[in-house]
Amino acid sequence: MQEINDFEMKIIAYSSERLYNYLIQNHPIIIQQVPTKFIAEFMGISSEWLSKLKHRI
Repeated sequence: MQEINDFEMKIIAYSSERLYNYLIQNHPIIIQQVPTKFIAEFMGISSEWLSKLKHRI
């Protein structure tokens, strides 16, 4: 239960770039197997913005 609360706080508090970095480092399977459009929707950003983040990282 604590992990869920921690993750929810990260979603709320982190910037989109920081949240994407967190997902890459801690949940790489999500990045590898979930389509980009769903990750972007989950993060509350557009697919285009997520693409720009990927190119920055």
